[in-house]
Amino acid sequence: MTSKNPGAIKIKRAQSLTSLKQDKEVNKSAEAFIQKFRRQLLLQRLQSIENSHQMLEKGL
Repeated sequence: MTSKNPGAIKIKRAQSLTSLKQDKEVNKSAEAFIQKFRRQLLLQRLQSIENSHQMLEKGL
């Protein structure tokens, strides 16, 4: 037998909405972190390539 308590349903719905909002914030933070990480990797790679070119120009 299932009891339908309107108060309990509202609480569960509110908890679900809160959980969804938290999930969205976590996803947003994770995406920002990943983008920043990828930018840093790209910058490091470009710096490494530039350093290699400079060493080649110097004949090292």
